[in-house]
Amino acid sequence: MHGKTHKVVTQKALSYLRSMELPVVLPRTFDRKLVRENVKLDEEAEYAEMRYFDFETGGTRVYRRRIAHHSDNIDVTSQNLPSDVRLFFALYNKKRDVLGRLDKVRREILRYRTVSEAGIAELGKVLHYVQDRCVPSPTYDKWLHDEIEKKARKYHELLDDPTIFDAKPIGRKELRKMLDRQPVARTPREAVIYAAKYTFAVLFAVLGNALEAPAGHLEKAVRLKGKFSGRVLQVYIGLALLAFISFALVLYEVWKTSIYYLFIAALSAVSLNPALFAFKALSKNMQTF
Repeated sequence: MHGKTHKVVTQKALSYLRSMELPVVLPRTFDRKLVRENVKLDEEAEYAEMRYFDFETGGTRVYRRRIAHHSDNIDVTSQNLPSDVRLFFALYNKKRDVLGRLDKVRREILRYRTVSEAGIAELGKVLHYVQDRCVPSPTYDKWLHDEIEKKARKYHELLDDPTIFDAKPIGRKELRKMLDRQPVARTPREAVIYAAKYTFAVLFAVLGNALEAPAGHLEKAVRLKGKFSGRVLQVYIGLALLAFISFALVLYEVWKTSIYYLFIAALSAVSLNPALFAFKALSKNMQTF
């Protein structure tokens, strides 16, 4: 997307979010700085980096690859890179990276009830990637990519319709599902609508989703946290460590006997799953609130 569309989409989504009663205190310069970081990413690209020890020179080398705006992956073409460095870049996934960065900002907001300069910068860059993912990659269809970016400004007035901002994910799990299903536009009109919808969804998930916390969920989360604290938590950790050490010793003894019996013993650990799922159900989305 062109800078003007990035700016308008972000401003409109922020304006609609601010019409609600936000549960966080944002700095007075939040809107201006968020828009600036959002637009600036087209001028100052980000790079994924990996430090690698070069045995030939005896020093550390830094390998960098530009993070593409419209693609979820980094294209590794150089055959001269060490195999583990190539694997590092090949395993990069933007959706996973975006969600991890949003988690970081959300944890900061939950702890301090506000957001730092670094948090604003992270959020602005993430929004840029989310917005660009609505447009086809130029490597996939350059003509369609250029056509959508050039004509998107004709549909900025659509952002005056509040029904566009209807995505309000509650918790990390719902936001991840939304990002996984994020569509790619085939027309300039779709691009503007998708960008606005997903921009608002991200902002709501990070800044405002406490507005629609399920009834009684906060109280349940607090009670659950209280049960697993202090000496009770220490006892649970001690029992867990004891069980782990005991099971490891059993596996070691079985391994000395037969690989077949080792497989059977490891498979028996599946019986622990019901207990793990039960705890997960009790603590569902507790981090979010």
